[in-house]
Amino acid sequence: MRVEDVVFSLKLWVYSDPEANGSFPIYLQLYCAGDRKYLTTGFHSSQSYWDSEKDVLLDSHPQYQAILDKTNSLKDDVKFEIRKSLENGDDFLTLADIKKKVKEKSKPQYEKPASRKKFYEFTQQVIEECFEEDRPGTASVFVSCRNSLKKVIKTDKAFTAFTKEDFQAYEKFLKKTVPEDSSISVYLRTFYRIWNIAQKKKLCPEKHHPKFHIEFKPYRRFESRKRTIEKKYIDALWGLKLDISSRHNRSRYVFLLLYYTRGMEFCDAALLKKGENWAGNRLKYRRQKSGRKYDFKLHPKAVAILKYFENYPLQSDGGYILPYITSKHDTAKKIKQRIISALRDVNEDLLDLEKMIKCPKHITTKVAKHAIASHLLKKRVDMKFIQETLGHETELQTRIYTEALDFDDEVADTLEAVI
Repeated sequence: MRVEDVVFSLKLWVYSDPEANGSFPIYLQLYCAGDRKYLTTGFHSSQSYWDSEKDVLLDSHPQYQAILDKTNSLKDDVKFEIRKSLENGDDFLTLADIKKKVKEKSKPQYEKPASRKKFYEFTQQVIEECFEEDRPGTASVFVSCRNSLKKVIKTDKAFTAFTKEDFQAYEKFLKKTVPEDSSISVYLRTFYRIWNIAQKKKLCPEKHHPKFHIEFKPYRRFESRKRTIEKKYIDALWGLKLDISSRHNRSRYVFLLLYYTRGMEFCDAALLKKGENWAGNRLKYRRQKSGRKYDFKLHPKAVAILKYFENYPLQSDGGYILPYITSKHDTAKKIKQRIISALRDVNEDLLDLEKMIKCPKHITTKVAKHAIASHLLKKRVDMKFIQETLGHETELQTRIYTEALDFDDEVADTLEAVI
């Protein structure tokens, strides 16, 4: 990587909740060869000071010059790290490496005292760190938890100011408004996670934790709503005769691609690039939700589908394998919006396809993940392999969700044999 390979641009991060004054954080985006990383500037802006058409900061912003100075300082730090790396003979520096080095260099010397650290303020810090680490899915879970708590605890306050009554009021609110115990569990586990992170940072005493006052047990086993379909319906989709130029045909192969790539999420599949993620019979990518890296041998049918899209009449001019994202989707916001609209189209088509194959259950892109895991379980594939594919910490999680896969080459051969 050379200095001139990196494209810099400021981005208004509207994916997190706005501050009380309606402003959003400003990040410096680093772009190189299809990869993007973000560095926080420490500044915020309302949308009134941002040109949404050109995606640039307006010079009428009260802190315009200070933001430019900070941006230029970050650019200089990035360029310095690249040059230093090249001087040391390291030609394989990645944007992730650069980001880590710059963050270490700019780490604040002063940490706000625990007595002044407030819950929502700290949660926003955790959310922004998730975004910076390219884990938007995890960030969205924290955002949902915080938003639900705000309906009970209106104003921000220190961790130590939370009372037993506060915790029990939140539990009561969740039980009243959230229909499924498994969903309540997600909210509470996320809530507990924030406290755990805060306690590791010594922001509140270990004994001051909501788990001591909330009766609901979020870590117990819950019955999960099954989204799987029988293997015969996967085969029926594969053999279905469709107009090769129809959107239904494309959506059929998208779903089958998700299934045969071990339950990949649609948002991850939409971001796959030719050469960068797929080569021969191997696929490598990083999951958007968790940031986890995957690198595995492909099932032959997955290879066949990828080749189908390689020669598909409608091609992405942005280098993506699937034809949804193009060069005009040049910001994270535009890409996210395009993925959402494409996912909606695919799921609409799948509703029609399920009727064509007379499947008694609804088929959505999520079904691919549940289906592949349940089919492997029926073929008696060892649970530890399925657990590994899901990235679950415990086998219990795998048994509850029975989702999908990321095996090594040894298990890839087993996978090929059973599906």
